[in-house]
Amino acid sequence: METLLITWEIGPERYEAVDHYCPGCGRKVKFQDSLKRRRNANGKKVYEYAIYKCERGHTWNRLLDRYGAKNYIEDGGSVDLTTDTSSLVEIIQIKECLRKGFTEIEISIKKIEGSWRLDKLLAYNFEGISRSRIEKMIKSSRILVDNETVKSKTTVKEGQKILFSLT
Repeated sequence: METLLITWEIGPERYEAVDHYCPGCGRKVKFQDSLKRRRNANGKKVYEYAIYKCERGHTWNRLLDRYGAKNYIEDGGSVDLTTDTSSLVEIIQIKECLRKGFTEIEISIKKIEGSWRLDKLLAYNFEGISRSRIEKMIKSSRILVDNETVKSKTTVKEGQKILFSLT
């Protein structure tokens, strides 16, 4: 039984201040990243906005690139789960994991910012499996958090380990 060990760091980055027109101030002013984020989801696409504020507290929502978990292979080796040959994997492909002989995936949550439900986090970062299928796997104890059965709506926290059985 082969286990793929992955560490996830999930969260926003701080972006540089931006000169932008502020309708409240009536001129171009400097907007600072407040580190607050707003997410809108549409099926598998997740749009994330950084909320910027000017000196007077007016807000502007800047569309950011979609972000997800960054997966680092623990042993430092190069495991090709996508067409990329680097050890950094953006989206985990279930079929490739099975083809390479992995029967389990163990995910360590090193850092997490924001609130992420277990089922949505896994559906967002795994290709080839739906959220409803993930919910069924959680109910049947094929997905465990810290070796315990949890609900699919459980909020994922820093330091937790998620064990995902592929067989």
